[in-house]
Amino acid sequence: MRAAVYYKNDDIRIEDVPVPEIGHGEMLLKVMTTGICGSDVHEFYRAKHAPVILGHELAGIIEETGEGVEDFKPGDRITCFHHVPCGACPRCVNGHETACDTFKKVHFYPGGFSEYVRIHPLQVRLGAMKLPEDMSFEVGAFAEPVGCVYRGQRLAGMAAGKKILIIGSGIAGVIHIKLAKLWGASLVVATDIHQFRKMKGLEFGADSVFDASADVPRLFRDMNDGWGADIVILNAMAPSAIRQAMDTVEKGGTILIFGLGAPGQTMDIPLGEFLAGEISVVTSYSGGPVDSHRGFELIKSGRIDVGKMITHRFPLEKIQEGFQLTAAAGESLKVMLFPHEMPETDE
Repeated sequence: MRAAVYYKNDDIRIEDVPVPEIGHGEMLLKVMTTGICGSDVHEFYRAKHAPVILGHELAGIIEETGEGVEDFKPGDRITCFHHVPCGACPRCVNGHETACDTFKKVHFYPGGFSEYVRIHPLQVRLGAMKLPEDMSFEVGAFAEPVGCVYRGQRLAGMAAGKKILIIGSGIAGVIHIKLAKLWGASLVVATDIHQFRKMKGLEFGADSVFDASADVPRLFRDMNDGWGADIVILNAMAPSAIRQAMDTVEKGGTILIFGLGAPGQTMDIPLGEFLAGEISVVTSYSGGPVDSHRGFELIKSGRIDVGKMITHRFPLEKIQEGFQLTAAAGESLKVMLFPHEMPETDE
């Protein structure tokens, strides 16, 4: 089968690799679409594992099921989460499933940027979900990123009436905007450095979008009767973005670290100010099964229209172009790849 093998951001090669064999409790999935995640283009994070086949936001058709699989059959259209926890260790029991030692050990083999992947038994049991007949594969593939955002907002204490600042209006940012509105946030302000993404922030429901180079703390307070943000969501981890977060969060508020920091990157917190102001810093990594299933329900119900977030579609052979667009973080939101056939119509 064909697979896109990652060596570095500007060196991704279409190579022939064996179709995975499956065993007891496993499934073979024909990958119909895979989204390029922002984390896929973080070269400092990915290159150390090269050569590797990436891709974890996918949906497809079950080609084959192993002995012991009862809830799925060949021909079923599904999406699936790539990382799944054990569900029984102290971390899982205490609500930190994504910190489970099993979590990152369970993944698609060889990776979603290929024609077929093997689905692990834990993924079959906890991560696989059937798509409604009227749902396209590319919409179904959003279950993973929406689940990640849902988890982050839940941990940050998102609720009706909250005043929110979202730093970065890429794909994670616009999903954060939509979900914050669904929670009932009364003010949602976003930032970005790219005009295209600022416009997308407004399109997906932000009350206002500021240029990231502006005096964001002042502008936010001007909109909020002099008060800061109850929750600041950091999708971008540049030092200037971190500073804006700390200067905008209100006393008693929360900073959610959602973006991926560079190796060794630190966040200098003024401990005295944060202590006196009772400011919380919360981190959220990936999405556990419960949050991901809740996110998928929002997609199925139509409460979040992720199809409109897709800006580019390419066959697998043009993955290099898709990576360039995603890494540039300018004129794109979500790039979808199709290892088999391209969709006949757009969402």
